[in-house]
Amino acid sequence: MNLSVLDRLYEVIHEGHWQWPVTTDINCLTILHSLPVIHGDTDKIIWSLDGGHFSTAGAYTIFSPRGPKVGWSSLLLGRFKTSRHNFILWLAFLGRLSTMDKPWIQHGMGTCVLSGRNQLESHSHLFFKCFFARECLRVIRRRTRFQWPNREWSMDIQWASAKWRATHVVNMAYRALLAALVYRLWEEQNHRIFQQASRSSSTLGSLVVEDVRQRIISVDLTPSVSTFALYRQWRIPWPVEG
Repeated sequence: MNLSVLDRLYEVIHEGHWQWPVTTDINCLTILHSLPVIHGDTDKIIWSLDGGHFSTAGAYTIFSPRGPKVGWSSLLLGRFKTSRHNFILWLAFLGRLSTMDKPWIQHGMGTCVLSGRNQLESHSHLFFKCFFARECLRVIRRRTRFQWPNREWSMDIQWASAKWRATHVVNMAYRALLAALVYRLWEEQNHRIFQQASRSSSTLGSLVVEDVRQRIISVDLTPSVSTFALYRQWRIPWPVEG
C-alpha cells in the first residue's frame, strides 16, 4: 500500500472519511473492509477489558499475570514476621541465595565455610545438613520444642507449609523462627567470608530464639489460652493487669 511505519493516522483520513491508497492486495482489502466507520466524534481512549472500567489493579494483572500459587507462601505470613528475615527466607525458598555451589561465585572453593569441612555448600546443605546448622537447630530445639524433619530442603519446605499453615499463634512463632534461623545462618556465612568474624552455634541459636521472643513481646496479643501457651513456651512473663 506504499505506507511506511513513519506515516501518521491523519494521512489516511480526509474530511472525516478513510482515504487509503488504492490496492489490489486481497489481505489489505480484507482489513480495510473490517475497519469501523468514522463518525466524527472526539477521539477518546476506551479500556476494552473489565466491562470498560479501567483500574490500576486490572492493568497490573495484564502486564504482570499471576503465576500459580506456591505452597510455601503461608510460611512468609504471620504477625511475628520480620521483613529482612522473610526476604532471605523467600530467596532460600527460590534457591536464589549465592551459595558456594553457584558457578559465578569467585570466593572460596565451593566448600561450606560454616562447618569448616570439605562439603559442597548448597541450599540443601546449608538448611540444615551442615554440621554447624544442625548444632544451631539443637540449641533451638532445647529452648522452644521446635521440630524440623531435616531431610531434603525442598521436602522440608512442603512439610512446614502443611504443618504450620494455620493461624494459631504457636504456628506463627514457628514460621518466624524458621525465617530467623535461615536469616542468621546466611548472615553468619557472610560474616565469615567478608569480615573474617565468627560466632559459635550456641550463640547463634540463642540469638535466633531471642529474635523471635522479642518479636512476640512487641506484638499486642489478645489474652487467650493460645497466647498463654505461647508465652509459656517462649518463657515470656504473663502480663499482670494493674
